[in-house]
Amino acid sequence: SRSNLDVLNVGQATDIGLQNVLGNTEFYFEYDTDVVVEEQNLTADKVGSQGSGPVWFDLWTGNLEYLTTLNLDVSNGVYLVLDEDANWAENLNITGSGILKLAGADDFYTSADGGHGLVNLNSTGYTGDLNLDVSGSPILESVLTGEGNDRIVVNNLSVDGNLSVDLGGGENTLAINDHGGGILNHNEISNLDFTGGVTNVQTLEFVDYVRFWNDATLDLDGFDVPPATIQFSDFYAGGNDFAILKAGADLLLTSTEEIEFGGGKLTVDGVVNLTVETTGVGIDSDVRLDGSVSSTTLETLTVNAADDADVELDTPAQLTKLTDVSVNAAGDDATLVITGNAGVRQILGVQQVETITVDVTAGAAGPFPLFNRTSAGTVALNSSDIIGGVLTAGYST
Repeated sequence: SRSNLDVLNVGQATDIGLQNVLGNTEFYFEYDTDVVVEEQNLTADKVGSQGSGPVWFDLWTGNLEYLTTLNLDVSNGVYLVLDEDANWAENLNITGSGILKLAGADDFYTSADGGHGLVNLNSTGYTGDLNLDVSGSPILESVLTGEGNDRIVVNNLSVDGNLSVDLGGGENTLAINDHGGGILNHNEISNLDFTGGVTNVQTLEFVDYVRFWNDATLDLDGFDVPPATIQFSDFYAGGNDFAILKAGADLLLTSTEEIEFGGGKLTVDGVVNLTVETTGVGIDSDVRLDGSVSSTTLETLTVNAADDADVELDTPAQLTKLTDVSVNAAGDDATLVITGNAGVRQILGVQQVETITVDVTAGAAGPFPLFNRTSAGTVALNSSDIIGGVLTAGYST
């Protein structure tokens, strides 16, 4: 078909096929009022295109009962929007191959009649890359995808401990959207519960802006392997603390716009190598990690800002293993402030220390453990108060 088409008063449940359908057209299919349709098969072959746009498939069950299952088989490039009952089915099964650009007119949910929409998504029989937004449905329970590089967008309310996700092979993203809200706040982040099980997900993405008005905790318990990347569109903690629990050894926090803590502290216990980056352009692409970092495992911290970078580390007792800090600002200024453990305050007019003795003799005599010193090394004291800048002395242990 190369124009809109209406098929009305269909008297029995039937398979539907779309083939060589021009984009920016609508196919409306309506069953008669006495026909009961629980499962609908839809085949789409070369439907719509990137240039002409998608085809709208509008399915209406005349008896006003909601569709239980929609089986969609695709091939040779399909650009399709599902409307009415087609995007309110409880189960959506996708098979086939080729490019698929699929959307639901209501993001697969309607609040009518107490709420109806997608509960189970299964695309294990589809061999391509699936990028699908089902975030309209707060009642989603299961997501299964195939071997492609998949990105599935879900409603934050569905991540309640009952949602099971397995994105199969490939490099995959589980994205979370505050559907209709536009902002994910501290409560919505803290209330996420992944214990229903999340498998084969490498990136956890937050589609909406993240804004805190209180402290927040992101608990990654439930992932088979913690996501190596947490992606934001924009992150602002507003001076509140943010803790990420059960993260892996290597973690990237990335944002297309800013990452700004505003004095709030980031806690990432379990992380060994942490990278914080922004990738956007302009003044909204700063990294401001200015409320310190807490982690008893962190060894390496790397900050890459598309604009300014401001890093302040003032919790030395909680950063006992940190040995490598790198701060880079592509756009403008990079600032790094590190505060060490507090020493003994000097008293004016009183000599605090008469002598510091460093014994560099390996195996020196004396009570245990002095006689066990066998390895030699160097102590380096770096200060602007030392003539020449650095004083070094040998030592042995």
